[in-house]
Amino acid sequence: DFVTSLAVDWELVKGLTIHPQLDYRYQTSVGDVYRASNTSQDANDNGGIAQINNSFNQNLMSETYLTFSRTFNENHALTVMAGHSYNWDTGRGLYTTARGFVNDILQNENMNAGNPNLRQIYNDGYYLSKLLSFYGRINYSLKDKYLLTATMRADGSTKFGKNNKWGYFPSVSVGWRMSEENFLKQVDAISGLKLRASFGATGDNSLTADATTNLLYSALYSFGEGTGTATPGLANISDLIGNPDLGWAKTHEFDVGLDLSLLKNRINLVFNYYYSVTKDMLFLRTASSITGHTQYWTNQGKVRNKGIELTLDTYNFAKKNFSWNTSLNFSLNRNRLLDLGGEAQMIKEGYSKERYINIVGQPAIQFYGYKTDGVWMSQEELDAGPSFSTNIDRVGGLKVVDVNNDGVLDDKDMTVIGDPYPDFTWGITNTFRFYNFDFSILFQGVHGGDVINADATYKDVQIRNEKYNIRHRWVSESHPGDGRTPTTYGVPWINTDYDVEDASYAALRNITLGYTLPKHISKKIHLKSLRIYVTANNLWFITSKSYRGINPEYRNTSSPYDDTLISGYQRGSFPMVMTFTTGIDINF
Repeated sequence: DFVTSLAVDWELVKGLTIHPQLDYRYQTSVGDVYRASNTSQDANDNGGIAQINNSFNQNLMSETYLTFSRTFNENHALTVMAGHSYNWDTGRGLYTTARGFVNDILQNENMNAGNPNLRQIYNDGYYLSKLLSFYGRINYSLKDKYLLTATMRADGSTKFGKNNKWGYFPSVSVGWRMSEENFLKQVDAISGLKLRASFGATGDNSLTADATTNLLYSALYSFGEGTGTATPGLANISDLIGNPDLGWAKTHEFDVGLDLSLLKNRINLVFNYYYSVTKDMLFLRTASSITGHTQYWTNQGKVRNKGIELTLDTYNFAKKNFSWNTSLNFSLNRNRLLDLGGEAQMIKEGYSKERYINIVGQPAIQFYGYKTDGVWMSQEELDAGPSFSTNIDRVGGLKVVDVNNDGVLDDKDMTVIGDPYPDFTWGITNTFRFYNFDFSILFQGVHGGDVINADATYKDVQIRNEKYNIRHRWVSESHPGDGRTPTTYGVPWINTDYDVEDASYAALRNITLGYTLPKHISKKIHLKSLRIYVTANNLWFITSKSYRGINPEYRNTSSPYDDTLISGYQRGSFPMVMTFTTGIDINF
């Protein structure tokens, strides 16, 4: 991983500066894996499996902007900025796999020694995306009480079709420092009061570089009469059909806010309310079979988000050799799907065939499946209750609820069983200073929001939870357990609310202890300052009782979970990592 950056600030004339900057990053990774035959996981891995994976990525960012800043007649402050940027991003990957080795001696040093019928060379493809931007901003202040900011961006992305590469995004904001008015200067308790409001547009181009391109893959062409001959060639046989009219998703947002400081800045409150509408959303739709493809990206749909953000800073104690301050933040968001291109709802599937439903007028993403009511406790109970025509119900398995009360179980009984959106998030930091020592502690958490925990379906997680399962799960009619924990057979868990779990958590995110060398000692050793510190992250983590995973924050994001209207699935998550760091901060 190589990163370099070069920037210069140059004052051309008084009040006018230019800032050119160039950033470059090169990343490469190599995967070198061999699994011996006695650790193979499926029939195709007989004789071991060898893998060698190579990938690289390059990113170049060039930016130049001019800034003019002047104050006129002492009351009028003006700052004008204009510039452009260019971002170039490219990469490629090559993955090789071989199976069926005679022995494990050479491992993956000789890929040709594997079974030729089980050998694979997979090219992840070459991608290139470019983003060209032009922008400008004007800041104006009258008597440092009345504030105005106006901006304009024009962004062109190669990710979009030839008919829609450019997006234009203006914004404007105003502010009023009420505490500078005479009628509030007389109020000693108020140190500062500012009202803010803004309205603007932003764009989203977060999709793959080839989403609008028809890609060519190896294919066979037939020639001649009768059975003819097959000749290798290239054809557009990908699942995805390019859309040359695909363009930017646009979010228009309105914000109002208040900044309040009390008691000589000992209490500081920042409050924001926002209301935003995203239209022309980027998401995958099913293509008509007549096209020969299955999916295409499109600009359709509209989603509304609204919520509040609150930050409170208090300086609880402030003396020469001891101080204590607290910072609290709180936020919540509520969203609604306003439009789906004319459709009332849409159902999508994920990797494990779990389903998601998007219903106009409700939260944009919701989980879709069967509600359950414990387990089938006996054969007699199973025979008397509604069941699936496919005969997948089993004693000890999950008991699906007949939602529509028609006496049978089928897809008509599927309903909303959760959503990935939290009720609110929070965090609180306390910082203490005692002489030259400093100590801070950060707690952070999320309340509400669900995940589909596909890990719970797999044996490795079941083994980790075996103590709980043995104690509570159904074993037999004479040992029925708690009536809620099923066996692993019967109705698949992934299609039910049994795999939907509360993702709430609270965490001790960070503890830091530091010591700063006294200034008179630092001066003697020709240093401006020296601080030694120790930091610990993720020391404590608590989740809801219903959560059986290892990381409630994790969400799968690669295909098919790069879809705007699919989220909340967990499989193969990484555990929360507890880390300890020590360091020295020296300023000369």
